[in-house]
Amino acid sequence: MRRLCFHVSPLLFEHSPVGLRRQLEHHPGIRDVLTDVGTSTATVTFDPDRLAREDVEHLISERGYECRCLDTADGAPAAPGGAHCGGANADATP
Repeated sequence: MRRLCFHVSPLLFEHSPVGLRRQLEHHPGIRDVLTDVGTSTATVTFDPDRLAREDVEHLISERGYECRCLDTADGAPAAPGGAHCGGANADATP
């Protein structure tokens, strides 16, 4: 499993993160989604054999959100100042 952090906008209302999480978790290859309204982020754990980072970004965008991955290919945070989803760039264990 792979875990990446995405900046998701607008993630403003209480129901918005819950809806996004429910929609993504029903997609084959997505294992877990954690959303944080305070930081406008979604941490997505997914099967890299079934989905690429770009696929996850597309799934989020299809639901009407602007989306940008906050982790680089080498696992380092790409956000300004090094901010990211609390270690979300680490590989998750199955």
